[in-house]
Amino acid sequence: TGGGRRMVYFELNGQPREISVVDVVASAQVVHRAQADATQPGQIGAPMPGKIVTVHVAVGDSVKAGQTVLSTEAMKMETTVTTSVAGTVRALHAQVGDAVKGGDLLAVIEPG
Repeated sequence: TGGGRRMVYFELNGQPREISVVDVVASAQVVHRAQADATQPGQIGAPMPGKIVTVHVAVGDSVKAGQTVLSTEAMKMETTVTTSVAGTVRALHAQVGDAVKGGDLLAVIEPG
């Protein structure tokens, strides 16, 4: 399975057993991202799993509510990700080519 974990199947005292173990080799290849907090309007999360194809802003840029921050692609369909608040871009947590999961934190906008 993904996420750096593997299922190990074995037999103990004639009974089939299974256990999930951490695979440290696989864990080195897994990227763990912070999740966007829906209660914080300045945190922008990925709407669905996909790949970052364009980043339209940089840290320090001023943005308006509704402005496109970046674009993702999933199954050959491009989706624009916008900010719901006006303010200043304080952090970008993804760059072009990154694979993201739904809810992953992509950017932080400081309202203002």
